Amino acid sequence: MSYFYRRELFNAGVHAYLRAGIHGRQESGAFSIVMSGGYEDEEDFGERIIYIGTGGRERPENKGPQRWDQTMEHRMNKTMMKSIETRNPVRVVRGCGLRSPYAPDEGWRYDGLYTVQSASMKKGRSGFMVCAFELQVRAPAPYNPASHIASFDVFCR
Repeated sequence: MSYFYRRELFNAGVHAYLRAGIHGRQESGAFSIVMSGGYEDEEDFGERIIYIGTGGRERPENKGPQRWDQTMEHRMNKTMMKSIETRNPVRVVRGCGLRSPYAPDEGWRYDGLYTVQSASMKKGRSGFMVCAFELQVRAPAPYNPASHIASFDVFCR
């Protein structure tokens, strides 16, 4: 499924936050993640992704370069850690800002269910430590050509 605005993800119940990339609960794990290109260390191999956790940026928008180390103690990173334990599926959404051949040309696209396989701390390109989560596809979303949305370069590329 494709969505033109991030708010549509929220309205459809695909991802519960308008800015945060991880939605979940510490007790049960992550429900969904959004790969939007916000972290330079994310890697996208299609059926396998390396998702970078939350933290290390200035508030209130959490945008811009990394300013300090991330930790696994951040509440949203804890939800990803819990998902390793529970093996529950996590919805993955890719945004057009993601630097990947698997990203949509515009808007946001639900790309199916993934399982969080592992987590590690690694030194990011900016020199700060980041939480890296490896996810593997569990059930890819079926392609629906009717859901393709019109191209508006002003939004992404």
